[in-house]
Amino acid sequence: TFWSGSFHTRTQGVQAETAWMNEHHYVTAGLEWTEDAGTNENANYYDRKRTNRAVYLEDDMVFGKLSFTPGIRFDENSTFGFHQTPKASLQYRPNDNLNIYADWSRVYTAPRLNDLYYYLKTDKKTSLGNENLLPETGYVQTVGFDYAYDRKSLFRFSLFHSHLDNAIRWDRTDTFAMVRNLNEEDKRGLEITLQKKINEDWEYELGYSFIKTKIDNNDGKGMVIDPANSSPNGYHGSLSYHRDKWRAGVTLTAGSGRDDTYYA
Repeated sequence: TFWSGSFHTRTQGVQAETAWMNEHHYVTAGLEWTEDAGTNENANYYDRKRTNRAVYLEDDMVFGKLSFTPGIRFDENSTFGFHQTPKASLQYRPNDNLNIYADWSRVYTAPRLNDLYYYLKTDKKTSLGNENLLPETGYVQTVGFDYAYDRKSLFRFSLFHSHLDNAIRWDRTDTFAMVRNLNEEDKRGLEITLQKKINEDWEYELGYSFIKTKIDNNDGKGMVIDPANSSPNGYHGSLSYHRDKWRAGVTLTAGSGRDDTYYA
C-alpha cells in the first residue's frame, strides 16, 4: 500500500501586556488573540479555523520571606465558548538555601484540530477523530521544596496531584485508532531531582519520578488503574558541558512498572 500526503498547521496571534509595581506588588495584565488554522489532506479536512480571545491578570505580592501570587485568565473560544482558569502560588524562603512552595491552578484544554477532524482509512489502518469531543477541565496542585545544600548542589522534591474531567484519550491498536473523552482521570506522584556542578565546565543531573494514574471509562466500574501508563517509575540522568560558546550534553531516560499485558 502506498500512502502519502501533507499536513499544514498555523497559529498566529497578537498579545498586549502591561505591568506596574510598588513596594509589595508586581501586577501584570494582558490581552491576547490567537487563530489556529489547519489542513490535513490525509484526514480529509481543509482550512479548519478557530479563534481564541483572552484577558488575564496576575499580582505577585512579596512580603519579606513570603510571596503570594494569585491570577486569573478569561478565554472566549470560537468553538467551545467562555471559560475561566484561576491560579495561585505560595512561596516561602526562610534562607538563601531553601525555597518551599505550593501551587494550584485550574485546567482547561480544548481538543486539537486533529482530535476533532482526523479521518483516515487505508488497507492497514483506520484512524478516527471525534467532532463531539469536549474540552478537558480540572485542576493541578503541587507542593515541594528546592534546597541548595552547598554552592554546587541543588536538591528538588515535589508532590503533585491532577484531576481532569473529560480527559482526551486516543485508543490505539495496530489497525485502529479512535479518540474519546474519559469520564475522569486522576494522577498522583512525586519527582526527585539532584543537580550537581562538578566544576566550571561540567555538571550532571539525576532524577526519579513516580506517577499513579487512575481513570473512569464511564463503564460503571468507577476509578481503575490506567493500563496505558507507560512509565509509572521514571528515571533520568544527564551530563552536560559548557565553555564559552560551546554546549554539549547527553541525556538518558528509562521507565519501569508498565502493564506488559496492555503493551504486548
